[in-house]
Amino acid sequence: MKNTCHSSCPRSSSLRRLQMKASTILVYLLSLVVWLVSTLAQAQLAVPTPIISMRFEPLVTKTSGDTCRLLVQTDPHVVSLKLSNDFILYDGHWPTTPQSNPLELFDDGTHGDIVAHDHVFTIDKLSFNFANGTPRFPALIDMNDSIAEATVTYDDNSMATVKLNYPLRVFQIRSEAYVKPNVTTLDPQAQESDYCLNLVFPVSPPVDSDITTRYYGFFPDDRDFLIIADEFPVSTNAVSGTSGGVSNRDTGFGKATRDDASSYGSAGRLQQITRVFGAFSAGLLNHELLHRWAAFLSEVGLSDASGHWRAILRPSSGFGSYWGAFKEFTLLGGNTYRATFNPDLFIYSDLEQYLMGLVGPDDVAWPVQYLINDQPLSTGYDPVPGIRYRDVQADGIGSVGLDDIVAAYGKRVPAAADAQKQFNVGMVVIYDRLLTEVELAWFDMFAREYGEPSTSWTGFVGFGAATAGRAELNTLLRPVAPSGTHRVRRHLTHR
Repeated sequence: MKNTCHSSCPRSSSLRRLQMKASTILVYLLSLVVWLVSTLAQAQLAVPTPIISMRFEPLVTKTSGDTCRLLVQTDPHVVSLKLSNDFILYDGHWPTTPQSNPLELFDDGTHGDIVAHDHVFTIDKLSFNFANGTPRFPALIDMNDSIAEATVTYDDNSMATVKLNYPLRVFQIRSEAYVKPNVTTLDPQAQESDYCLNLVFPVSPPVDSDITTRYYGFFPDDRDFLIIADEFPVSTNAVSGTSGGVSNRDTGFGKATRDDASSYGSAGRLQQITRVFGAFSAGLLNHELLHRWAAFLSEVGLSDASGHWRAILRPSSGFGSYWGAFKEFTLLGGNTYRATFNPDLFIYSDLEQYLMGLVGPDDVAWPVQYLINDQPLSTGYDPVPGIRYRDVQADGIGSVGLDDIVAAYGKRVPAAADAQKQFNVGMVVIYDRLLTEVELAWFDMFAREYGEPSTSWTGFVGFGAATAGRAELNTLLRPVAPSGTHRVRRHLTHR
């Protein structure tokens, strides 16, 4: 008979114990490997970038030969710094020349550096040549470019080339279009022009309530929106702007009623605070102001959790072309669709104007078609028809009518005939110092033009124009002097 070893056999028990020990050791070793990989990955992620922040000083220049400095705050261990450059002129030299590319910055009290060895590297005599290109609008130039990489030397003599893609905003005023602002000193850390309040916060970017409290110390509670231009240097431009609701009494567009105005120093008039970071364009403001009313239609499938449209069909959108409103859907096959982008004009659609209370339901082209459960795949450009597109995976095309929106959210109250159509906006620019005359002039000229019902600036679509004239926006400030003080009218000189 063949001898079979059962579990009670001593040799079998010993073998099993050895197998269990080996298994335990293997599990431990695998756990150790996973821990080491995770620790190394976290350590790599924790390595600080050598660049903490960048900014031009001054923030704004005129096109008639003004120059500026570039200030770069670095890690304390950096002892030398060079930046790749493809758009900044140094001492008149194009970035295609060795004098200008790469840009060498200094932390030794030379080349415009104010304080030696403070880990802020500087280079002066910088200028730009955007005036002869294609500026966003003829009076003000607002260009977004980036520094691709930095080459640094550390205090241990090691060197590294780091990919940055660091965004830098360039603001210029065409000298022939320059309008000298009327400037009033309110206190040592506040000044105003006709259209802007400039507040100084020396330490760090403040929270919204700190800004609004100071605003209401100088101005009456007559603003529906406060727009804050945050010009503090940042290490990234993950977002260009944010908007937070303050109060809302209207219904029928998916937004709950609320009144938190007292938290910001308003007695109830303030509806929304918008904050933009190192960027300031009419399209961006149209986008952010639209968040007062849209997009909050997720229950009927038209908006996402971020407050933007999903893939819907509309001829335009105040959010701009990249935030869900498409011109056309084309089935490529299976469940893949090609969504064609609209021109990037930031003009409010009929659906958006209905939600804003500017038009009635009969003025909207119903139904609103959308891609069901859309998942973006890729974007591209077809040069033959000259269109930009996004390929999307979806479960088909759905339709939403007025009845669907009313069933989910109720009728729009107040209706278009009674809804608010005139809005006051207060523009606030915050920085770690008072703005120069030229800097303040840029924001003053912009705010003035943004409040006009129409403009001669090419490519500039303000709020009134984006609503086809159905709404008006007043950006002119009505200053009130603080109690016990008098206002000093002065004209700044360019520094």
